[in-house]
Amino acid sequence: MNIRPNVEYTREEVAAFRDSPELAGLLLTGYVFTLTIGGNFMLVPWNQAAGGGHTGGPTGFIDTQEGGSLYGRPVTHEFDKRDLPSAAKRTPQQRLESLLSKVGDDLRFYLSGQSGREVTGEETRKVAAGSLQEADDAFEQTEAKRIVRTTGNPYA
Repeated sequence: MNIRPNVEYTREEVAAFRDSPELAGLLLTGYVFTLTIGGNFMLVPWNQAAGGGHTGGPTGFIDTQEGGSLYGRPVTHEFDKRDLPSAAKRTPQQRLESLLSKVGDDLRFYLSGQSGREVTGEETRKVAAGSLQEADDAFEQTEAKRIVRTTGNPYA
């Protein structure tokens, strides 16, 4: 029996290959059976199998040497964090408006249920601003614990 890559085999032929004692020790490194459209099987390199990651170019290796490529794609440049756009900081007023636009109605309903009366928009704004201030204070406390001392013995 002879198994060749890129040749279609029926289900019965594959079962015969599997059960053949002369093929028991056969090892085809880098090849897998894949199902063809006609319902047959074909032995193909692993990177050309369905879901194997074949992109049409050279695959299966990483070559980042000078002028090399990464999985067939040319390396354009190294990643540099400084190339990223800076994060836009929002003012406390913008943060408060954003919070109120998302949960303002629910907060007003909750506060009305707690107090037993209709709550005004100004009261809702004060509660939301207080919640934001508490969150900022808690964040500052956790950040204060993250300070790493670089002088002296770190094990002292």
